[in-house]
Amino acid sequence: MGVPNVIPRALLLLMLLPACEDQKAKIAEIQKTADEKIAAAEKSAREKVAALQKQLDMASADFADAAAQVKAEANDAVSKAQANADDAAKAAAAALDRARKAYKEEGRVQLDNLKQDVSEVNAKIAKASDKAKTAAQKAMQKVGDEQKAIEKDITAFDTATLETFKAAKAQLDKDVASLKATIKAARAKLPPSSS
Repeated sequence: MGVPNVIPRALLLLMLLPACEDQKAKIAEIQKTADEKIAAAEKSAREKVAALQKQLDMASADFADAAAQVKAEANDAVSKAQANADDAAKAAAAALDRARKAYKEEGRVQLDNLKQDVSEVNAKIAKASDKAKTAAQKAMQKVGDEQKAIEKDITAFDTATLETFKAAKAQLDKDVASLKATIKAARAKLPPSSS
């Protein structure tokens, strides 16, 4: 009795085997299609990020050029003011105003770039492991105060005189360096990015 039951079961298994192979092939094809779509989406995202970075780099260069041009104009105006004693007071005031604007613009460009760096670090922190996230967040605690200090330094140029310009610029440079160090320290706490 045991042998006759085995033959129908064996035949049933032989009939189902090609169907299983078909299912495996279909699953493999679906997985391949999904992998191709994911790869295409990742490539598109990388291209978009590269294009945005290029635009940002161009905008930063434009801002830097504009600040350099305004500074050059301010220096030129100061030189001309010294040559003409009657117009010296007016030209010096105008040059001082342009210098204030140039230093403020330079400070704003630096702050905007640092804010972008902070955003990038915060995005990486959000994706990091709990241990790395905690360490990086601790390193980033001073960011808000440091950004406010830079904004205060930029505002200080409004009242800066010829005598206080160097001190105001030195304070801005110091606060910018401090924020850069904070961002660098936070990045060091994160694992290196894979892209």
